Amino acid sequence: MLGTMQYISTFPVGFETVVQKYMTTTKRGDYHIDQLESGFVQYTSSVPQSKLFKRPLFSTTLAVILTLGKTSELKQARSKMTPLLKSIALPKDVSAHSFKLIVLNENTPTALADDKTIRYMLGKQLRLEHVSHHPDCELILMRRTNGQTYLLLRTYHVAAKNQKGELSENIASLLCYTAGVQKNEVVLDPFAGHGSIPFACTAYFNPKKVTALEKDELLANKLRSLLPEKCIAYQQDITSINEENELFLPHTIDRIVTDPPWGIYEESANIASLYASFAKLCDNALRKFGTATILTAQPKVLLDSFDDYPRFKEKNNFNVLVSGKKATVITLQKK
Repeated sequence: MLGTMQYISTFPVGFETVVQKYMTTTKRGDYHIDQLESGFVQYTSSVPQSKLFKRPLFSTTLAVILTLGKTSELKQARSKMTPLLKSIALPKDVSAHSFKLIVLNENTPTALADDKTIRYMLGKQLRLEHVSHHPDCELILMRRTNGQTYLLLRTYHVAAKNQKGELSENIASLLCYTAGVQKNEVVLDPFAGHGSIPFACTAYFNPKKVTALEKDELLANKLRSLLPEKCIAYQQDITSINEENELFLPHTIDRIVTDPPWGIYEESANIASLYASFAKLCDNALRKFGTATILTAQPKVLLDSFDDYPRFKEKNNFNVLVSGKKATVITLQKK
């Protein structure tokens, strides 16, 4: 392939099958997967780097400048890298004047004795000035847990910090993709919170309409002012919603995609009762063959809540890590 480059992207552990499907069955780019591991994919693509960096399912995307193979320690990586530096160059679509060097050993920031020498050599070869703050890009010498070592490039950006309990954009996108959201479908998130799922759903999956429910008045008002045109937000506690509600007609929702309370932080929350209300809502809202995709830390409680609704069958069930905490993604389909 002409104009190809190798990349490494990371994502939450547990979504490996979802990421593989995304990269091999969709027309979002020319991907060839070279290596897929837990939370990590290495691949070749002819898509411009600036566009790849914006792929919604990935936590971060790095361009591979050098592959140094397996090393027992970073000193060995340094010795392997030095004679190869004259062969490296920035991708053609990357415009940068400054850089910062980061050294990672098994994801832990590490200092090398001769960082200054490496910084000087990299800067000279790539015609970049090394700066400590606000660089145009970062060069990362990274040794992974399995010993594989790389010199990587990341265009510099400041990632938005999520508030407590707020889903990251990539997890919200992974849930929407897992749910199979299609163009012109009607989607409901009954636990919208800060709006991560409605935002991701609208931005990347082009639904006809997204309805967001949130019981907290302040969050609901914020959603009303921030959500895009296809989204509509209501202040609504699902435990008090009835079948004749004014928010949506019964059996008209194609997909429910949501992240309900986990019962970890909310000490007083009655999760069993909440999930029972959620199951009732799914039965009332979803059309025939509609699906509900849920991220939960209480999978047994969730599945037990659907015992009274035999029309639902389990379509997906896999474990993931979210911010270091164990969770489960479950998709239920209405027969």
